[in-house]
Amino acid sequence: MSDVDNPTQEIPDHGSSVRESDKVELDPAAREIIDNQLPAVEDLGGIVKEENNEKGDGHNDAEETDASSGLNMPQDKKDSPEDKADDIHSTSVTSNGTSELTEVHDVIRTQGNGLCEKEDVCEEEEGEDEKNEEDEDEEEADVDPFKKLLPEDERQRFFLASAVLLFVCFNCFFNSLQGGFVFDDHKVIVTNLDLRSSTPILDLLKNDFWGTPLYSDRSHKSYRPLTVLTFRWNFAIGGLEPTSYHFFNMLLHWALCVLMMKVFKMFLSEWLSFWMALLFLVHPIHTDAVTGIVGRAESLSSIFALLSLICYARASGYQTLQTNWNYIGASFVLVVMATLCKEQGITMVAVCCAYEVLWLQKITLWDGLELLKLMILSPQKMPLWFVAALKRMLAIISSAAILIALRIMIMGAELPHFVRYDNPIAFANTPTKQLSLSYLFPLNAWLLICPWHLICDYSGTTVPLVTSITDPRNLATLNFFAALGALTHFALTGNSRLSRQVSMGLAFLVFPFLPASNIFFCVGFVIAERILYTPSIGYCMLVVIGVQQLLKQKRFKNVVYLFLLVTVFLHGARTARRNLDWKSKDSLFRSGLQVTKMNAKLWLNLGHYYENKRMFHEALACYNASMQSSFAIENGALTEMGRCYMSMGDDEKAVQIFEEAQKHMAPPVSYQRYSQKYVQVFYNLGEIKMKNESTWPEAENLFKKAIRLNYQFEDPYKKLSNLYHRSQEYHKAVGILKKYLSFDSRSCNILNQLGELYLSGGKHEDARKQFEQCLRYQPQDEKAQFNIVKLMERDGTGSKEEARDLIKRFEKLLEDSKGNRKAILTKLGELHRGIQEYDIAISYYSKILEVQPDDTNILTALSLAYKGLNNIEMASSILQQIVQITPNDHRAWQRLGEFFVEDLKMFDKGKECFEKALELNPESMDVKHNMCVILTREGKLEEGAGCFEKLIEENPLPNIVNNLELLRKAIEKKKAKEKNSQIDLADVLSEL
Repeated sequence: MSDVDNPTQEIPDHGSSVRESDKVELDPAAREIIDNQLPAVEDLGGIVKEENNEKGDGHNDAEETDASSGLNMPQDKKDSPEDKADDIHSTSVTSNGTSELTEVHDVIRTQGNGLCEKEDVCEEEEGEDEKNEEDEDEEEADVDPFKKLLPEDERQRFFLASAVLLFVCFNCFFNSLQGGFVFDDHKVIVTNLDLRSSTPILDLLKNDFWGTPLYSDRSHKSYRPLTVLTFRWNFAIGGLEPTSYHFFNMLLHWALCVLMMKVFKMFLSEWLSFWMALLFLVHPIHTDAVTGIVGRAESLSSIFALLSLICYARASGYQTLQTNWNYIGASFVLVVMATLCKEQGITMVAVCCAYEVLWLQKITLWDGLELLKLMILSPQKMPLWFVAALKRMLAIISSAAILIALRIMIMGAELPHFVRYDNPIAFANTPTKQLSLSYLFPLNAWLLICPWHLICDYSGTTVPLVTSITDPRNLATLNFFAALGALTHFALTGNSRLSRQVSMGLAFLVFPFLPASNIFFCVGFVIAERILYTPSIGYCMLVVIGVQQLLKQKRFKNVVYLFLLVTVFLHGARTARRNLDWKSKDSLFRSGLQVTKMNAKLWLNLGHYYENKRMFHEALACYNASMQSSFAIENGALTEMGRCYMSMGDDEKAVQIFEEAQKHMAPPVSYQRYSQKYVQVFYNLGEIKMKNESTWPEAENLFKKAIRLNYQFEDPYKKLSNLYHRSQEYHKAVGILKKYLSFDSRSCNILNQLGELYLSGGKHEDARKQFEQCLRYQPQDEKAQFNIVKLMERDGTGSKEEARDLIKRFEKLLEDSKGNRKAILTKLGELHRGIQEYDIAISYYSKILEVQPDDTNILTALSLAYKGLNNIEMASSILQQIVQITPNDHRAWQRLGEFFVEDLKMFDKGKECFEKALELNPESMDVKHNMCVILTREGKLEEGAGCFEKLIEENPLPNIVNNLELLRKAIEKKKAKEKNSQIDLADVLSEL
């Protein structure tokens, strides 16, 4: 024992050498304590082992690494009296497994306000802590009937609990399978090209959650490629059938609850972790994240986050020196995956650090202050176990910093653009902004405590601003922060298992909420129920911790269990009822308006629903209700009202409303990009001005102004191109569309319009390129497919093989489609008619007529199919049927007249039809043109020429001018031929 007698000497390692740098010099105080512990050291053979002296430290089933051997040691092993010296001494492990004594200051035991000065005091306090822990464990086991009521095998209990969770999940969310794509689902799923197999999978790394390129000004900057990848798998399996999306969301929610039950056994008993998972499963606040399909990002991110915590927990143990860096690496990889599902996944780094400090190492606030003091004043005396813990935390924190830097670089180092209407608090002045932001904390907490009145959107004035310090809502803010402060103080200063449980509950509650709190940066919402998904894990943990304390009072046991059962039942019933609100757009918006009438966005969306149903008066009532908001211009209330009047044909009233909206608009700022709702006023005014040729210059200026205010607003480009085309400015019409495609090359609307322009200009190959490019991005775009069919029919540029390829696409659409069967059947008929398969075309048209027998467009197409079969009688009969169905439609009489003239050569009948058409529409240039054509077909060339000349005086359309030139040439040829015939006859007579 001579080595121990001289503390400056090395502890022998059975012949192994020790590095010079590993020698330790102890001060006199430490030398005295070591001398007092010599018997204990002798009993241990000169080696002080590190063991966990506390039960239930989060590793019920986990193991701790033995520093000297690398083997796993059970953590719940009780310390012998000799081993209690480990709370004062630490061991330094060399590369060959050698343990040596370090300075007494290397391990700090803080009790109350500072360091333990004497070993016997530390041991006494430590013994009290250990006894308290044992008492807590016994009490917790006493309220834990899980093992008493269920199988002894832990695996069987786990599977049984998982089955119970699955049963409850199915009953709560089964009716969500009936829901469609509502709210944000439409943009993320239905119109997102990243879900299509035609989009390269690497584009998921370039685009945001909505499918918009991250570099674009329109980008929301929400980068969630892993979530979009799961949507892409859903789309590959079931297309746009919403049931599969809802089912997968339900399974993910259940899987997360099962994982929670496993993970939180580190902190709670088996029974309480089950109740925690059950409370989380049925909480109504989760309908937004589970029933709303886009909420999948929340569950995916939470799953990866909990898996990362599991890996981090396995990387080390209580006051150990060794670290399993493979687990640390795996933990960070899972953090990255959580972040790629939803941005708040990065906050799991903070949760892991809280686990390391507060739970694993059991460092209280006072311990932390002493360690900080030691770190600053005597860093060489830092405990080696704490240095190891710091290395672990610094590793994941530095990695997280790199991840954040990459994330900022990907989004172009700029935040997304939001308008004041989306989040008025972020744009408020001091102190309104600070008071209102503070009030959001108790409001979110109340949604967790009482999730009864839920809304899908909280924008605008749904949450009125707190403008004064005297606002009574400030009391809620004060009470919330007082309660949070009390819990935080108890969690950080307490040195018990309960305080550490509370600390982990707070970590899960607070850290995941911070990114959406508007504290660090502005977000595009005031409150969003789905962002409470992950924080509610911490909330549920705090609830069951409270239940655990109540269950220790045996007289309240039955009442507490009854309360739990009633809570689960009521929450489950509320969740099932809330799912019905998410079934359709109108039910979702109506449910929100039952909670508050002050949400203008809900009124507007309900107005859109009525307007699409052609229920204009109901729509106007909704738009008027949305005018209550102080954001009537920004939210587009006046714009939507004016557009509704346009749909009703009352342009005069619409102009009045748009001009009124302009008066309330702030003057445009050159560098600012305005919302689409703001710009829509100028666009809609331009649409009205475009109807009259005399006001085309005004329309052009309005469209250009709309483009200047928001250059990524698609509609003004389309209308301006139409205006140029009608003005015979072909190159300008093409150029404005190309300008838009320069920053959004995937817009099928623009590609289709550009292709149609090329088609009208005779550039068929260029037109084909535009249509095919659209189909590469969006293979199911019906307009592009129809345009290719039209191109094939017009000049025969398409082969039968191409037509059959299109037919296969439309047949696939027909299998997947529920609400647009008519359009698909129509195009299938046109495709088969284009390749002269008239019988098949007739069968498709007949299917439509079975449902809509008076559809004149389909009857017209059917007549053309019969005409292709040379069944002139049937074709004529159908056209005559059409004029009987719509006797006041001049186009029906026009088509019948054309059939008489072109196919039956019955010019008198055709003339009668055209005269009837002119009675109904005297301004129809097409009918007047056909009347002129009849004169030429009857051989009355001079009269026909005079007819065309009169038409040119009315409107010099290119086709009329061209026909007149052709007719004049024919007249000249006829005159020349007649002259030649007279000369020949005279010669013959002279010869006779």
